[in-house]
Amino acid sequence: MNKKQLNYINKSFLVLIVLILFKSNIVFANVVILDTEAPDLTSEGAIVIDFDTGQIIYGKNEHKKLMPASTTKVMTALLTVENLKLDDIALVSDKPPLADGSSMGFLEGEEILVEDLLYSLLIHSANDAAEILAETISGSKEEFSKLMNKRAIELGALNTHFVNPSGLTEDNHYTTPYDLSLMIKELYKHNNISNICHTYSYMLPLTNKTTEENRWVANKNALMLKNSKHFYEPIVLAKTGWTPDANSSQTALAEKDGKRYIVTLMNTKKREDLWIETRQLFDWVFNEIEVYKVYEKDQEIKTLTLKDGTETKLNSSDDFYIVTDKKTKPQTILQFNENDFLKDEYKKGDVFAEAKILLNQKEIGKLDLISNQSIIRNTETVEIDQSIEEAEKGKSQKLLIVYPVIFITLILLLVRLRNKNKHKRKIKKILNKRNF
Repeated sequence: MNKKQLNYINKSFLVLIVLILFKSNIVFANVVILDTEAPDLTSEGAIVIDFDTGQIIYGKNEHKKLMPASTTKVMTALLTVENLKLDDIALVSDKPPLADGSSMGFLEGEEILVEDLLYSLLIHSANDAAEILAETISGSKEEFSKLMNKRAIELGALNTHFVNPSGLTEDNHYTTPYDLSLMIKELYKHNNISNICHTYSYMLPLTNKTTEENRWVANKNALMLKNSKHFYEPIVLAKTGWTPDANSSQTALAEKDGKRYIVTLMNTKKREDLWIETRQLFDWVFNEIEVYKVYEKDQEIKTLTLKDGTETKLNSSDDFYIVTDKKTKPQTILQFNENDFLKDEYKKGDVFAEAKILLNQKEIGKLDLISNQSIIRNTETVEIDQSIEEAEKGKSQKLLIVYPVIFITLILLLVRLRNKNKHKRKIKKILNKRNF
């Protein structure tokens, strides 16, 4: 089996595991009912996401693969805070000083604090800092790129592929507005990152290679500079990017009045439009949009009396959100047929019914109603059987192990069969030549 085939199998296996583990959580039971329009945008790709629920409020080519430029560094920063400590020291090799584009001018053999590299990465957008961090974590840019792609899949960013830690233009280096939003959402979990991004300027301390001259990084994001006409105070975290091929891009998180939203723009032709359109989207979502949670996962919906007198509570299987303008107050009704419950056995978590969600007498979605206990019924007795629940739990755990094993076994058999057939064709070709 060659290296390319092995890499394909490893990636396929990882994707399968992620899909199995997150299957029950990737349920966006939401409805967008808006009597207001989002601002017109020049950006090719855009998205607005509610931070706390993950609900997409607005999208324009949100799943289109686009060049991210230096917004790539969001993933580089995430892997840095997940794998290194701020007071760790990185040793610069001979390669990062040769990095193209924006640079801090770090020198071979220089010893730098990881914290200082993060300031350089996120404020100055230094490509040499990105490469130093990549080598410190994984040994090389190439190995670090593999780690970036693995982490992207874990986050659910399935339309992303990185080949470098900085965002310089290369073939097969891309992401989407949606995927990039997942990355900044995860990065925000690390409190120190927000403090770094809010820094106006920062002086790097002297190192073993710079004993006389200090180096400064300065924040150039117009949305975060108080003396800028584009200053937008609610922003708590942001990263921009630009290359001649990718144009301008930005992913940003803002918080106001207890609400948090992510706005990501990609391939914005003019830098000025990047600031304007980001602020327009934030103003629109904060001022005009509301995300209502009308049903919560495991919320008790109804106490149902079965035909033999048994009572059981029906719970909501998932969260259900309605995204609407603030002047609309949605009043929903659940509609289902109680006569459908005729089975003699229900396990905890079994679906009793698929209820219709009605708004103004119109169906806007569906919601599974599940039992909160296991029930076995017959003509004489009714009993709550906890052993059923335990058996099902054990069965699910076994399936999580069995499915990936079956998958990887099939892949190995296919590769082996292909190589065997290739070998047979080679022998046949040699025999034909001899007969000739």
